[in-house]
Amino acid sequence: MNKTDFKKTAKIFVFLYLIGYMIFNWQDISWIFNYNAIGGLTYDFLNPYSGKDVLADYYKNDVLPTPTIVEPTANINVNVKEKIVVLNVKSEYSEKENILEIPAISLQTEIVFPQTKDVNALYKYLDSGVIYYPDSVLPTAVGEITILGHSAPPGWPNIKHDTVFSNLDKLNIGDEIYLNLNNKKYIYTIKDKKIINKGQEIEKSLTNETNVIMLVSCYPPGKDFKRIVVFGEILLNN
Repeated sequence: MNKTDFKKTAKIFVFLYLIGYMIFNWQDISWIFNYNAIGGLTYDFLNPYSGKDVLADYYKNDVLPTPTIVEPTANINVNVKEKIVVLNVKSEYSEKENILEIPAISLQTEIVFPQTKDVNALYKYLDSGVIYYPDSVLPTAVGEITILGHSAPPGWPNIKHDTVFSNLDKLNIGDEIYLNLNNKKYIYTIKDKKIINKGQEIEKSLTNETNVIMLVSCYPPGKDFKRIVVFGEILLNN
């Protein structure tokens, strides 16, 4: 075998080896090739209110009015499920607008407010921050606020907010979440944290008489195996 034939044979061998390795180890390396599509959020992640899904079934037995559009002064448009009960929540003045903060994991990120549940559109919104999911209530109303965000494996470059929720598993009961909207900072205390299967319906861990924020991402970070859900309850005036 001459030198040229040897090189061709070596290239073919290496190529076949790589193909075989990828086939047998696809679950471990698939995120490298298409993180957003494979290792990111799937349909059940992006549609948390549909069917037996990742979030609590708070509204399962309610007859809902037609959602309206709320237009706060900060040009936020949020589709809101109207509820009769308005809470006397505690808030502080904030110069920050549309910002989610979690001091325990040194997180501060922009909040985006899509007016669509189209999966492809939501993927694009996730490049700009975390998503205030359509049909979430406002902080002053009884109900749920769902915040969706990407997560990524250790060492993943911090671009397009791919790593924003990578450290949710490090949060503990009692840690605080700050939601900055309309020059007000709303304070939530973490009450629970769950790791669940894709599409799994979770039991309500908090009362139905308050405002609950739920932070949702893939788990383990960057893997499309399970979901992590962190629950926070809003701080009320005494």
